[in-house]
This record gives sequence, structure tokens and C-alpha cells, in this order.
Amino acid sequence: MKIIKDISLIDINESKKLYDEAFNDPESYREKLYNTYLKNAKFFGVVNEENKLVMQTFFVPKRIVYQEMKMSGYLIFAVSVKKEYQNQGLMKKYLNDFIEDMKFYGDMIFIQAYNYDVYKSFDFLQCTSKKNWFLRKDQFLKVDNINEKIDFDLINKININFLKMNDIGNFTYKTEKENKKYLKLYYECGCEIKMSNKSYVVYDKEKNEIIEYGYLDLRDFIKLMSSFPFDTTITSILDFDKRFFTIKKEEYTFAKALKNKIFDGTEHIYFMDNW
Repeated sequence: MKIIKDISLIDINESKKLYDEAFNDPESYREKLYNTYLKNAKFFGVVNEENKLVMQTFFVPKRIVYQEMKMSGYLIFAVSVKKEYQNQGLMKKYLNDFIEDMKFYGDMIFIQAYNYDVYKSFDFLQCTSKKNWFLRKDQFLKVDNINEKIDFDLINKININFLKMNDIGNFTYKTEKENKKYLKLYYECGCEIKMSNKSYVVYDKEKNEIIEYGYLDLRDFIKLMSSFPFDTTITSILDFDKRFFTIKKEEYTFAKALKNKIFDGTEHIYFMDNW
């Protein structure tokens, strides 16, 4: 087995095929990831004796704030092992090596996973969490505020002011250019964007979930939410007013960080970038 640290040294189609085996995402979504999100990521791969890719992962750069200090970090993304090489200790052996390498480049290393049990042998601690909410059925309002066209500049203004109103602009603010990039990526990958002059939401149709939102007026936002099925989930780091919204799922782990001398798990880490 040999470690490869430059994606240009392998057949990119092998990498995409391995990604597809592990995650089964739509091809259009995967292509967007490779062409945008993963473009500046650090690649680590493992090839066998026949020089075929059997394991890979990406370390995506992240800007973060912890204890009111801006830091740099990397998110471990798309860890994948070829099926015939699974359950052989490959991931534990090589992911440890990759992490040790990456400690020289950033202050912190993160992971997001559907199943954290896979990584229980690694020393990760919860660093940020979210809750799932939905609009109470008796609070639905007449929908009369939806704009026909998507105005990304207006969404940016709503987003920036929403963050300031909630005193979270210091750690989640993205530049207008970055915010447009993320919104357009969501849109091109099949998410629906709805907006008014005072609110916006990004809706994942497959999950029936609002994955990003912002509003300047709560009643206006409730009108926008009333255009979706009553069981639509809103994923949020913020709490909603329980007069209008109900918790669907209590606090759950959104991301974990590698335990080190900087992070001991006692305070949340805040991401300045999405994903």
C-alpha cells in the first residue's frame, strides 16, 4: 500500500467512482463538489500494489472562531474505502496518519458523520450542535409574500442583518461573494430557494428540510414557512419561539473536533463557512 497526497497523480474517475460507491449521491451533486467545494481541499489517498485507489479522503479548509479567537481548521470530508478492503483496519491505520500530517496545517480538525460510532477509536469531541424544529400546524398563515424571482443580493442583505439581530454575525458571517456561491451551489444541486422582501429559506426537497434561512420579520418568515408541508423540518443552531414552533428533535451533534491542547470540549466552535 502507498499513500498519495496529490489527486493529480491518480485517475480522477477512480476517485469519483470510489466516492459514488460510498455515498450514492446524484452525479450532478458529486460533480459540483469536485469542481467547487473540493477544489482547494487537501487530498489523501491509498493505492494498492496494482496502483488502484482503495481509500481516500479530503481535508477541506475552514475558518472558525473559538474563545473569541479566529483560527484555521480542516474538515475531514468523504472518507471512503473500497468495499473489498473494508473491515481490515485500513481506515484506522491511514486516517490516523493523515490527521497527524494535517496537524501542521491547521489549529483544529473536524468531522461530520451520520454514524460517529465508526470514529469512536479516534479522539473526537462534540464541538457544535443543532436542533430540528417545525412550524406548529395551528400557526400556518396565508401565503401572500413570495417573490417570483430569486434576488441573491437581497438574500445577502437579509442574511447579514439576521445574523446581526441574533448577535451571531461575529462567527458565521461570510462575504457576499461567498454567500452567493453557496446559495447557487444549493440551487444547482436541486434545492429550492423561496424568498420574500424580508425572509428567505433554502429547502432540501428530498429531506423535506429547511437547511438555511434568515428573516427580518418573524410573521413574514412564518408566511414563507406556510408554503411548505406542515411537517417540514427547520435545522437550526438557534432556538425558535415555542408559541409558533415545536422541537422535532432535541439537540444533536452537528460536528466533532479532534481533542487537542486547544480544544477540550467545554465550549462550542463556530464555523465562518458553510458545510
